[in-house]
Amino acid sequence: MEPLDKNHLPNHQLLMDFLSTQPHNVRIIEEVISIHVQERFLKLAQKLQPDGPHRHEQSEIRDSIMGGNLSMEETEYELVQLAFTGEIEDYRFLENYHLAASSELRDFARFACLVSRIRVESELTGNPPSLISTGLGGKGNRLRYIMAIFPNFNGTFSETQARVIQNEWEETGKTFDIENEKIRFLFEYAFIQALVPITVDLNTVAKEFIRESNRFGNFIYQGYFLTNVAIPTHREILRFKERITQPHI
Repeated sequence: MEPLDKNHLPNHQLLMDFLSTQPHNVRIIEEVISIHVQERFLKLAQKLQPDGPHRHEQSEIRDSIMGGNLSMEETEYELVQLAFTGEIEDYRFLENYHLAASSELRDFARFACLVSRIRVESELTGNPPSLISTGLGGKGNRLRYIMAIFPNFNGTFSETQARVIQNEWEETGKTFDIENEKIRFLFEYAFIQALVPITVDLNTVAKEFIRESNRFGNFIYQGYFLTNVAIPTHREILRFKERITQPHI
């Protein structure tokens, strides 16, 4: 179980190859959880190779976690152990614990709870899923992405240009079954958040969307920001814009 996305976007062909080998039981983790937390959990799981502690140890582990006397590293170790038991009682414990966990452990405990739920379902059905996990999560068969597009001039998009962008993006959504969650127009860029079917290559779609919008005046810069790893800050997007729009000497 390993995140398919470690930088900005998974290679779409690799993703399609993966799906072709696991067509019937692929699960997208819907929660928004830091990719760094997920990687820390998975690396620890790989190191421990947990198959679940013996039943008589599980109660002791739960008591140790709730006792609050463990270090953060020790607590993470025990959470990984419980996540892989496949026991409903441990899933219920993790479900409650992650809501009360400290801010430092909350996302780690939440991811442990998700893994535990999937392990329980696997035990009940005998059909373990293959997981696709990104920092921004998803819903159903869609992954969540954030995109920023930039004016092809100094300044901001006009009201007319903003309407063109909104209309063209709505049409793009209908064509590719993309669920739009948010579109905002800031001074320096337009911010789009959307849920995109896992089978859709969003890079290709983004280029076509910009090309269609530019039929009304070539007002969008061809380079764009696109990620499914984490919610970018305003400053991160501006730094990206500066990097791609600076003339190369």
